[in-house]
Amino acid sequence: MPNGESFEPDADRFMVSRIASFTNNWWNPKEQVHLRDIFHFRAGVRPLPGVKYQNTLKTRQMHGISPRLIILFSVALILLGDVGEAQKPAASTRPDDTKMFGRFDPAKDIFFPQFDGSPDADDVHAQAAIGSMLRHPEFSKVKVYAVHNAYGKQKGVIHDSRTLMAMAFGGAEGSDTWTDANTPETSQRGNPDSKWALSVARLADKAQATLKAGGAVWVMEAGQSDITADWVALLIKRGISDKTIKENVHVVQHSKWNEDQASGGALDYVKLKTSYIKIDDGNSKKNKTPDYQTDKDEVPAHSPMREKAKTAANPNAATRAMWMDADRIIGKWKADYSNIHRGGLDFSDVVEAWWIFQPEDADTIPDFWAKYVITDAK
Repeated sequence: MPNGESFEPDADRFMVSRIASFTNNWWNPKEQVHLRDIFHFRAGVRPLPGVKYQNTLKTRQMHGISPRLIILFSVALILLGDVGEAQKPAASTRPDDTKMFGRFDPAKDIFFPQFDGSPDADDVHAQAAIGSMLRHPEFSKVKVYAVHNAYGKQKGVIHDSRTLMAMAFGGAEGSDTWTDANTPETSQRGNPDSKWALSVARLADKAQATLKAGGAVWVMEAGQSDITADWVALLIKRGISDKTIKENVHVVQHSKWNEDQASGGALDYVKLKTSYIKIDDGNSKKNKTPDYQTDKDEVPAHSPMREKAKTAANPNAATRAMWMDADRIIGKWKADYSNIHRGGLDFSDVVEAWWIFQPEDADTIPDFWAKYVITDAK
């Protein structure tokens, strides 16, 4: 993996790349962003949460472009269908009647939830939360390959949640649904017999098959970019073109702390080689991502919900088992900055999955709980 590379992140560049190419670079960068917003409006796509936009009204006034011309041009783009993967309409239908799921194409794409599992216990809750989502009928067509303990350079406890991973994603470690990357000594990651190297190869295999079939890889980076950098580098070594990876490997990250804990040049490499999307932090309430973290004053409301999920009052046996195991794994872990040990919930990393799939009625913990956890939906 290259080290020391620098790259100025542009979380939106891939959103407009094809439109810019189609118009032969006639629009300047501000107009590209403006045109993208208009396209989203005309196509019925939700605004992209957590991504900064230009002031489109101001931009239109600057260039004196009539609204009628913008609408006509947007309709033309829709009819031509020459748009990037990240602009997939949330409610559009493909010719084979396979509906898009937010930005995800269930007919072709694959979802990689990659959990660091260290040092916080929030990843344990995130695994149970993603597992709960996958039990819902709307996720029945989503292809997934998950990663356990794909951490960076951070120090501290490493949570062993392999039993939960098996419940959430199905099968044993190394199966067709998840892999364990836990390799405490980073110097051993290059050892072909290490769990890390085996996991890198498995991820590359899944990604390569998806890309060759014309699909996209959507990475929920619930941790650092270390393992992403390694499997992307392996794809390139195998002959997958930089262009294919840049256009079709979408890495979604919400946390600056996660970025800061990446080893060496991993983060810069992933930003350079993939379509890297930095969304608003799921650990903050004052932004456009959902609120999936319990504040101290919310513990009295959320603690009974958490307890109910583990009892017979929860009609969903699968989610009941996952949340019971999550509490077993976390045990007596505690940290002053977390409310998990006080009875709260924290699956803030799941805002990345929310951004990818754009599910309805799941923007708060109570809404998420009612839809995905305490439910008899089958």
